Amino acid sequence: MADIGYLLITYSADRDTTWDPIYLRHEVTYLGRPAPDETKPYIKLDILSVSRVHARIVYTNQEYILENIKGQYRIGLFEQELAIGQSHTLRHGTIFQIPNRSDEFFRIIFLLNDKTQVLPLDIDESSQRVMVFGDYISVTGLEFTLLKYLYWHRGMLCTYTDIINALWPDDRYSGGRRSELDVLLSRIRSKIRSASGGFTFLQTIRTEGIRLVV
Repeated sequence: MADIGYLLITYSADRDTTWDPIYLRHEVTYLGRPAPDETKPYIKLDILSVSRVHARIVYTNQEYILENIKGQYRIGLFEQELAIGQSHTLRHGTIFQIPNRSDEFFRIIFLLNDKTQVLPLDIDESSQRVMVFGDYISVTGLEFTLLKYLYWHRGMLCTYTDIINALWPDDRYSGGRRSELDVLLSRIRSKIRSASGGFTFLQTIRTEGIRLVV
């Protein structure tokens, strides 16, 4: 596979958290609720409204094809949906939803690990601006500093203490800055989510810190 595809997933009950990237390294990857002894490559979406073999992504002819296999509650895709037996060719930035319900679901974005594609999130340090899929979002100076720190350490756990020290390096009482950091993170999550189609690209590791996953 020349330009390997991968998925980012967020769960409707925890929309502030984006899962680690899941790379599609197999010719066929299934999405659903696998049996305990299942050996096929599976992405586990563990809620009852997801069928056991809800969907699959097939890599063929240098394309990734999303297919609804047995998804009773279908797959949401843009303004449409995929019924059982229907398929759709995935493109960089395609967002789909399993199951296609409004109460509980997984929102999934397909991306290509290809330097020619627009990045989900990027930092322009010269102008101190943040881009989500190539479009600038409005951030304050402190919000930019926070995102820049997370971007420099993307894929790594950034502890709350280290983030606070980076944002307020001269503050002798930086321990009292945690509530301010929480407000900053809440604003950043909201701005990224609005620009990305529902993803924060952030993980919250309770009591420990934050990880940027793109």
